[in-house]
Amino acid sequence: MFRKFFSPKSKYKVSLAIFWLILSLIIMLSLNSEKILSEDINVSQTDRYNMSSNLTLSEKVMKMEERLEKEFEDYFDREISEVSKAGDDIAQKLLEISKKII
Repeated sequence: MFRKFFSPKSKYKVSLAIFWLILSLIIMLSLNSEKILSEDINVSQTDRYNMSSNLTLSEKVMKMEERLEKEFEDYFDREISEVSKAGDDIAQKLLEISKKII
C-alpha cells in the first residue's frame, strides 16, 4: 500500500515540486524587496532613510529608542518618564512573582 509513496518516481516528483516551490518563493521575495516581512511599515520615509544612511550603530539605536518612546506615549497617552516605579517597589513585585512560581 505505501510502496507507491516511496517509489523513486514519486520521490522525484516530490523533490521537483519542493524545488519549484522554493524557487518561486525566492523569486516572489526578490521582486517584492521593498517591503519584506520584517520591515516596520510605520516608519516614515525620512526615518527609513536615516536608518539606512551612514549613521553609527549607537545613533541608529538612539533613533529607534526615540521612535519607540514616541509610539508608547501616543498609544498610552502618557509620558514614559511618568511611568516609573521605585527600586523597592520593583523588588517587592519580583519577590511576589518568584513566590508564585515556586
